[in-house]
Amino acid sequence: MIDLSDQHKVYHFSGSHYEMGYQQGKTFSSSLHAAFDDFKEYPDISKMRPKFIPQGIFFQLAARKSRRWFQPTLEKLAPRQAERIRGISDGSGISQNLIYLLCSTELLLTKKNYDIPIIDGCTSISYAKTKTTRDHPMVSRNFDYRYMVVPHLRIRQNDPQKEYKSFDITASPLPGTFNGINENGVCIGTDEVSAIKEVDPNNALPASILIQEALEHASSSEEVFEIFQQFPRGSSNSVMVNDPTGDMFVIEYTSERIVKRIPERNFIHATNHFILEELKPVDMPANALYTQDAGPLAGMFIQESTYKRYQMADLLLGSWEKLTVDQMQTLHRDHSVTSMDVPDRNCLCRHGPIMTTAASLIFDLETMEIWICFGSPCGHEYIHYNITF
Repeated sequence: MIDLSDQHKVYHFSGSHYEMGYQQGKTFSSSLHAAFDDFKEYPDISKMRPKFIPQGIFFQLAARKSRRWFQPTLEKLAPRQAERIRGISDGSGISQNLIYLLCSTELLLTKKNYDIPIIDGCTSISYAKTKTTRDHPMVSRNFDYRYMVVPHLRIRQNDPQKEYKSFDITASPLPGTFNGINENGVCIGTDEVSAIKEVDPNNALPASILIQEALEHASSSEEVFEIFQQFPRGSSNSVMVNDPTGDMFVIEYTSERIVKRIPERNFIHATNHFILEELKPVDMPANALYTQDAGPLAGMFIQESTYKRYQMADLLLGSWEKLTVDQMQTLHRDHSVTSMDVPDRNCLCRHGPIMTTAASLIFDLETMEIWICFGSPCGHEYIHYNITF
């Protein structure tokens, strides 16, 4: 049984990437074992299984194949993250095969179809200092994912030997992260986009590894963009970036193209579709429907949630001249977009049949303060942290 009370603890890992991984694996061992038990029932993986192969055998075969496929790429492009996986495995007693399966899932599921519910989660916002009552550049974000991930989210503070220190929220088995800030105040968070073209997962990196590399090496927002340009990208994403100078933008990318979306007002936001005209042709069509094999989402418009969340965030942001931290929390708890007055998958605070808001985060990039809520923010408390590197 996992003790969920430890989610708000900050776990410090330091040393080489292998040593940080070993510490992470040992510290989060019980969560890692439980996470992989849950992951065996992951619907997206189950849908790939031939009916004649038992689930347990298929899972082990998939893990072995994933490692053979992804490990050479990771060792070539981001060898320190491969070392961290080795450390997580040694510290937890979990096979590297399973960790590589989880890491490569970001890439394996980039091939979009209408049977598997996509990972259409996250709403991210960057604020210029003129948009906040604190007069500081800030970022707020709902990190949405499947319900199974919520118990396994943890707070890490990483102190690598030669790279920049960072503070992030990630799933306990992962070497990388989807949300974080480094000692320079550079803040990064990603929203997955369901592009149907220009995505090649082979010999490329997932967003969580790209973010980890950027947190460890970027001293500014512009350097984050350069790092994302430099590496082969195996997915399609909108990545929110901001730093203490207020240089904020969204990186919209596929494997073939990467473009910086600049704010037109004193804020910028992102959900799970491309906004830039040059990338819209490769995005999931607005009229695409899930098939009858998509379970509780069968027959629904695939892009409905991302469009409605983007529009509601825009409406709410436009209603405030400047936002306090409390108002940012109110925004991320919003249930205005509902069906029959019941909170659902289209709300900023997600309550879908598959996806939920797993964590809600607010960053002050000047004071290095962060407010973190695990689970749906409508029903859970934000905890305040002062980050000291």
